[in-house]
Amino acid sequence: MLKALAVVVLAVSAAAQAAFSITTPPALVTCQPSKLSWTGGAPPYILSIIPGGQPGAAVIKDIDTNLNVMQYTWNTDVVGGTHLTFKIVDKDGNIAYSAPITVQAGSSDECLKPGATKPPQPSAPAATGAAPADASGSSGAAGSGSTKAPAASATPSGSAAFAPVAPVAAAVAVAGAALLF
Repeated sequence: MLKALAVVVLAVSAAAQAAFSITTPPALVTCQPSKLSWTGGAPPYILSIIPGGQPGAAVIKDIDTNLNVMQYTWNTDVVGGTHLTFKIVDKDGNIAYSAPITVQAGSSDECLKPGATKPPQPSAPAATGAAPADASGSSGAAGSGSTKAPAASATPSGSAAFAPVAPVAAAVAVAGAALLF
């Protein structure tokens, strides 16, 4: 019975981590407000942007590093044409990614810093097991993925450390439930 309880606790923990996600906004326009929202995880959160579809890439910009809410209105202060992904990290190191999205040019660029340019965009995915278009493996505009932050050693983009955990959590939950009956 104790073993079954431990499996259930593990399943609930994995399911809670899998539930951490960020919604991809329908559109981003330079110098226009965009509402970002997420579910799950534990505050405070760090909200950042990274190159689109590259979960292992370095952060382009930290939008906010101490959020205690589950939504944020961001004045889209990046150049039109920038392909980006939103990355959010909770206090426990869990990470969620939005689907990649391209910023559209706005009617004004007054919010941009002088000399702002589009970050370098990759020409093609790496030939060694590149990650899917978004970290969840889905191609829908509202898709998102979630994972645990990698250990201190760096892990290349597209590796198992950035794979979604939802299928594993579901399998563990089903196995744990079967042990209870």
